[in-house]
Amino acid sequence: MAGESRELKAAVQRLAAEDARVSGTVAVRLTRRPSRPPWHAILHRLSPDDAVRGGPPLMAIFLEDGTSGADDLESAIRGLFDLTREAAVTAALARGQDVAAAARHLGIAPGTTRNHLKAVFLKTGTRRQGELVSLILRLTRFTAGPHRSRTLPD
Repeated sequence: MAGESRELKAAVQRLAAEDARVSGTVAVRLTRRPSRPPWHAILHRLSPDDAVRGGPPLMAIFLEDGTSGADDLESAIRGLFDLTREAAVTAALARGQDVAAAARHLGIAPGTTRNHLKAVFLKTGTRRQGELVSLILRLTRFTAGPHRSRTLPD
């Protein structure tokens, strides 16, 4: 556990020291009592626009319990970013579908899908689909669907 505390502290320091104009996300696994699943700490540096002028970088830290019920990608995305129907579009993109395929899969028009995507960009602080998918896969790697098996070493 002491090693995990050092890893968490190092992750905070690394995010604070990196270029604030570039989004940064780090995930750390934290062990709990033997009868409890581990915590998954997800640290995400917020955009410079959210910081106090001249102040230190701001970070959001999400703690997720393995029993939280976020067993699918869409639920994890919805919980992390307070998304509505946009979470389904985001999950489809994270699973490798393009906008047209996501629209067909969800039974909505491609224009509606693009509108949802624009809202997701605003809520996540991303600007491009690739950046969004990268962020989602980093943030949901412990809990969501096919990415569930990837964990950080102890």
